[in-house]
Amino acid sequence: MIIHFDLDYFVRTILALCVVLITGLAIAQESKEISADIQSQAHTYIVQSGDTPQKLAREHYGNERYAFLLMLHNNLENRDDLPVGSSIRIPAFEELFPGEPLAGVMREEIDLVLEVRQLFMKQEGRLREIQNNIEEKEPDLPTGTKELIKTAADKLDIAMSGFATIKEGIVYEPRGLLSQLRMLRNEMRELAYGDVSLREFDLDRVHERIAVALAYGVVWSRHGFR
Repeated sequence: MIIHFDLDYFVRTILALCVVLITGLAIAQESKEISADIQSQAHTYIVQSGDTPQKLAREHYGNERYAFLLMLHNNLENRDDLPVGSSIRIPAFEELFPGEPLAGVMREEIDLVLEVRQLFMKQEGRLREIQNNIEEKEPDLPTGTKELIKTAADKLDIAMSGFATIKEGIVYEPRGLLSQLRMLRNEMRELAYGDVSLREFDLDRVHERIAVALAYGVVWSRHGFR
């Protein structure tokens, strides 16, 4: 049996398949770019009169202490560098970090710190309510609240262990970040075990510790993990 091989037909078929493949890749890339553009637009905020990083952090992240991170994300050097009509990006809090070098090597550790923040914020309203209604005798914290605060402190221990590990590409450990997390862990444990009065406990400082720690981490990673 003689098989006739049509070279022209073969070449035309291969070329047609290449066109389909290239077109498909182009469409996929365009779709990806459109999706990224839509996401970027969703995070874009037009600065209004009276806006400050603290005000925007309070409105979008629940506490003005996160102004540090909002400024870093937008590469703002001055707290007053927000001209009316200009645009900045205000993503969800968890989306402040994926594009940073820090997330490339310490994603799990960042996630643990974010979990600690979420655990605290679940109890923050209740803690403020108790704090605002303390009279002469301070009531005990609810058992569930104590346990969640203990859990948060334990997660900070795990996160600190990871941050302190010298991985490939890391020159020095992030001392500023570790210092803030260590103080936060100690303060949380003191509150959970009753070693400090809720009356004297600064709830806003929890947010400040988290914000400053993560800001230290971002700057540290941007400077080559030094």
